[in-house]
Amino acid sequence: MSISQRLVVLIILSLSYISAFADNSTGNKNTLSTSSGDRHSIPVRSETLAKRLDRININAGGKVCYSRPDKLLLSRQDNDSVNKENYTATWMLIQNTATSHQIKLAWQLEQVEQAWPKGKMPVKADVNYILSQPDGTSKEVFLYQLPDDLMDNEAQQQWMQNIGCL
Repeated sequence: MSISQRLVVLIILSLSYISAFADNSTGNKNTLSTSSGDRHSIPVRSETLAKRLDRININAGGKVCYSRPDKLLLSRQDNDSVNKENYTATWMLIQNTATSHQIKLAWQLEQVEQAWPKGKMPVKADVNYILSQPDGTSKEVFLYQLPDDLMDNEAQQQWMQNIGCL
């Protein structure tokens, strides 16, 4: 990397740091403290919260926070760019690990998202589910329902960070 390229990267990183610090010092409510306890904050926009809340990435699994069971979505989308040509699964299995109840869920090839099948598999807070696809891959999902008393974005973001959904 040339000196001029390094300088450009350094300037970009500096501006990002200054922007994050300025957002924090002005009392911006869309920030989260770093887990290391730094006094600086990481900006978290409402869009980030919206992308993470109520959405289960079936390719990643992990901890998922949701606001209401009827809003919970299953998604094949790994990021903002959707490559539908790679979708080959036409079904998936969902298993509740507490009860071992299992259902087979149809999945159209072109479908990116679909609602959680709450009629066939009721959503239970603090319960783990195994999502299995026809290719043999399985992901475990841990569901956590957002408490009703968290009204503003800041409180929701802090709770989600503490749980590990962000």
